[in-house]
Amino acid sequence: MQWPSKKQWLAWHTFIGVLSGMMLFIICWSGTFATVSHELDWLTNPAWRSDASNVSHQQLVDAYRQVQTTMPQAKIMQLESASSAGYAISVIVKPPQAAPEYVLVDPQTMHINGSYSALTIARFFRDFHMALFNPLGIGKYLVCIFALLLLTSIVTGLMFYKRWWQKFWSLPSGNSARARWSSWHRWLGLWSLWFSLLIGVTGTWYLYEQTRFSLFDGLFSYTDSAAGAERPLPQLSAQKATITPDQLAQAIAITEQALPELTIHQISLDRGGYLFIAGQTSSLLVRHRANKVYIDPSTMQLAYRQTAADLSPYWRWSNMADPLHFGDFGGLYSKLIWVVFGLALSVMAFSGTWMYVKRLAAKASPSSIKSLRFAVYLSWLSLVAALVIAALHIIALAQGPDGWHWLPMPLGSALFLLAWSVTTLVGCIWGGYGLIKRVNNDFSLI
Repeated sequence: MQWPSKKQWLAWHTFIGVLSGMMLFIICWSGTFATVSHELDWLTNPAWRSDASNVSHQQLVDAYRQVQTTMPQAKIMQLESASSAGYAISVIVKPPQAAPEYVLVDPQTMHINGSYSALTIARFFRDFHMALFNPLGIGKYLVCIFALLLLTSIVTGLMFYKRWWQKFWSLPSGNSARARWSSWHRWLGLWSLWFSLLIGVTGTWYLYEQTRFSLFDGLFSYTDSAAGAERPLPQLSAQKATITPDQLAQAIAITEQALPELTIHQISLDRGGYLFIAGQTSSLLVRHRANKVYIDPSTMQLAYRQTAADLSPYWRWSNMADPLHFGDFGGLYSKLIWVVFGLALSVMAFSGTWMYVKRLAAKASPSSIKSLRFAVYLSWLSLVAALVIAALHIIALAQGPDGWHWLPMPLGSALFLLAWSVTTLVGCIWGGYGLIKRVNNDFSLI
């Protein structure tokens, strides 16, 4: 079997770029904003802000008591405290005959800053980036397939770029616009190589996890109270009584004894009947639920404790994927690094499509025209479909059982999401239309 030539590697890289470029752009573009989405909520909604430097375990109990006293008819589902200072405690509640919402409590004053829709900026970007709001239940597959295309694009690009490891310090140059774009594309690609590989590998891992869960053994966790755990906990009957603040304080005391180094960031009041408490220890690069405690609320006895150190290599890696993919392991500083390289990857995905079409316009053969047109049309239509799905998702959330209603979103957050959505939609439609027009004009005489 003959090894592919440099020209063949370039042709494959080009076709993959044209086919996946625009969808890869919107995935990377939304993922870049998802990385700092909590910070965007903090900036656009004053209710998320607090002067408290950190949140103590006792303050979580006090916030629970405050919400339970203020909203006695609502079911408290979960408490969350941010990993960074300056944030309010978020309490997820389910009022009677209403959708779940966030109640934000200042940990310093125990004042309830406000109650808002569960559709925060963070939730919007995470759901859109992860699964395009999951149309037909296949959204995560659609997104993760592009991680495979990203890895394929990296391999084919390196195979035709001769001695690429020597070109890091070669500044972009060129005598024509196409040559300059090509030079910038290669330069950004080299400096973003580590990031592209990281995103491609973790994205491909998500595809494997989703495939395993949906089509094979249904496993998603090492230990859990729900079905789908490698080591499931004994099932408990549904909780009949509301957890009192004193019981929650007792549960936290049990947790502190079982895991003295745990900083609590998440408390679920009814996870399969258990009280579930999770957070961070000295273990590096893991999501909160790698370190967790389950407590039987009927007996107030510890049912299970776990740290990341207890996990097998497989499940340790599974809990590392999110911090690596979103770069939130080092606070705001690591997130900003991920934002910079996320923007670079977005620029490469979008500009690469234009550059490849211009290159093919100069050297196209009749046999390549049909495949190029197919790739461009498919890429553009899939992008528009993804954006339309996002719009329909927002509209569906605004249509309650009694007709249309305004989502209880803060004005700043609503305006930001509207501006981002309109700008992205208009930019993608304009760019896609221009690309299709160029394809038809450049190849009309061939």
